[in-house]
Amino acid sequence: MKYIVVTSANGGIGRITAQTLIEKGHDVIGLDLSNSDINNKKYHHICCDLTNDESLKNAIKQNALSTFI
Repeated sequence: MKYIVVTSANGGIGRITAQTLIEKGHDVIGLDLSNSDINNKKYHHICCDLTNDESLKNAIKQNALSTFI
């Protein structure tokens, strides 16, 4: 299965982008510092800080993501 990763998925442009992609049938992984209230089977949320290498490494490891560039 392929996922589209959206950063800052809990607010503003990131949230709208995630919701639009879900509506179009895509599977989305949202990354943000805070929890999300997007409730959809096509959406998986991961809390992490993209400015912190350890936070990002832990998020990738805990969620079995194979690659993040």
